[in-house]
Amino acid sequence: MEWRAEPSETGEELSFGDGDSERESRLRVWEAAGRRWASAHRRPLAVVAAVVVLLGLVGGGGRYLYLKSREPLPPPDVALPVQDRFSVFLCEPEFAECQAGGAEATRDLRRIEAELRAVPGVASVRFVSGEAEFQEAGKKHGVVYRTDGLVTTMTREMFRDAFEGVLTSPGVFGQVAERGGRITGVWRIYRAPTDFWTGKANVTVTLCGTGAPKACASSRYQSPTERQREVILDRIREVDGVEKIYFEDREHALKLRKHYDPEDRAGPPQLLVNMPESYHVKLARPDAAELIRQALKNVPGVQSVL
Repeated sequence: MEWRAEPSETGEELSFGDGDSERESRLRVWEAAGRRWASAHRRPLAVVAAVVVLLGLVGGGGRYLYLKSREPLPPPDVALPVQDRFSVFLCEPEFAECQAGGAEATRDLRRIEAELRAVPGVASVRFVSGEAEFQEAGKKHGVVYRTDGLVTTMTREMFRDAFEGVLTSPGVFGQVAERGGRITGVWRIYRAPTDFWTGKANVTVTLCGTGAPKACASSRYQSPTERQREVILDRIREVDGVEKIYFEDREHALKLRKHYDPEDRAGPPQLLVNMPESYHVKLARPDAAELIRQALKNVPGVQSVL
């Protein structure tokens, strides 16, 4: 007996359906529904996406700003101070360069002062005793004097009697030094720099890399590495009372040196390689200076703290 399906009364054939076609149909329905939902919520979605992007930027930007905030500042971009001051050093018995009788002539300070005032280009002159300088230095640096990483007890003998003067203009220094140097009892005349950092910083941390001071032996007299610089800066930042930290590179140091001493009469030759790198620290409280000295004691890469 042969079995076969009879057509239904409606004339449709019986079908069990195609599985793949049904899945595709459902996907199309879901896709259409998704598009309708996204279209209806387009603005909220855009806001969410923007927030996600912004949070990423803020996270990265915040880290960048934090790192930048820990970098030392460049030197203030201000006019350099006028260099119109000079110092007159008097003869001593051990100074062979002094003219005959020069050391004895220093007993007559009034005569020397009068002759200095008469030199063309001199606006004013005053006598400064070594004792007064010794007392002033003690107020600034305490009972010890630090240089090249060494600590030396200050003594009165380190400070000599001298005259300090003001020029009518910076350009007349050469003629004042030449004329004033002829006065009996005068040893040498030098410019007295008006420090660029006065009022801007209280402590100067000079880094290794120039000369061969004892304090730089541990770093083989080389400039500090990046890691050593980070340690130095961290030590400074940890001191309570630190307000600002400036970094002075060799270029800026050379610029100041040439401004202080355009005739190149004092110190090592005015070459970039001879200029030190330094951190200049502005303090909110004066007693923090000694704390910085203690914090940087024997730290590799530090030449001196003044």
